[in-house]
Amino acid sequence: MKRNNNCTVIFQAVETRAKHERREKQQKANLSLSVKEVWKECTGISASGLDRMEWTSNFAHHIKALECDDSWNLEFDDKIDPKNPDPGWRTFMWCSSAWFKCSGCQRRWPADKVKVAFHMRRWKKKGTVKVKRFRQRCKSCSNAPMAMPSIPPKNIDILMEKLVQHIEVKCYGKAVDFGSGRSATLEVHDNHEPEHCEACKAGVCRSGGI
Repeated sequence: MKRNNNCTVIFQAVETRAKHERREKQQKANLSLSVKEVWKECTGISASGLDRMEWTSNFAHHIKALECDDSWNLEFDDKIDPKNPDPGWRTFMWCSSAWFKCSGCQRRWPADKVKVAFHMRRWKKKGTVKVKRFRQRCKSCSNAPMAMPSIPPKNIDILMEKLVQHIEVKCYGKAVDFGSGRSATLEVHDNHEPEHCEACKAGVCRSGGI
């Protein structure tokens, strides 16, 4: 009986510690959100605008590795279809981890395997990349619009590294060692729900890279 009591105490201690660690992670996530809100108040730049700056500056950093005379720019376009690129455009898809926030109830949730689609084209010494980040809908709000993913800077860096590697292959015909380069994952407790996933509705969520 004494041994069983000891096991119970140990289990409760482990469970308490796990809850404490989850609470700390959530507090850090909330702090990150607060920093973005303060930034908006001081600069007039929204959190989404700040995210876009992170993407474009990171892309500019990685594209320098090409050491070519072409100029490249990255833009966001939610209308691109990963399965049907316009003539002359090449495609690439990758998964990442991200946070979502409902504009209705303000609920936040993490997700792994968030799809990001890229269309790229090189034409007359100019290159263009179009990006589509697939959204998710809050499962607690039936009428809330789909939320755009907020991808951590570390994972944006990995996405841009992979993107430039695919540009080298598909636009310059180079041989590239892609390596692993997997995105840092988040602690996700809920199962993926296809009815709330834009990529699932588009038929690209379960597919591999294109």
